[in-house]
Amino acid sequence: MIVDKHELRVDKPIKFNIRIDQDSKNNQIVVVAENLGTYPPNTAVMIITDNYGKREEVMLSTDLTTNEVITFIKIDKPAPGKPIKEEPNP
Repeated sequence: MIVDKHELRVDKPIKFNIRIDQDSKNNQIVVVAENLGTYPPNTAVMIITDNYGKREEVMLSTDLTTNEVITFIKIDKPAPGKPIKEEPNP
């Protein structure tokens, strides 16, 4: 999905729903600046709410040479009463 040519404004947020690839463990959103605007760098707050109502705020800052990448990592919910299996760090 490409959300293109939207001016980000404090008084009028851009809202949309995305579907993630259920077969992939990782999904990404890349935020790219098309220009520097009046007060560089371009900054924004992305508010992410999942299907369970959990809300996260992510601060973004982009310019003409640096993009922001948000990676969503799929975590399987354990069966009731079972602990979450943690993956070892490489």
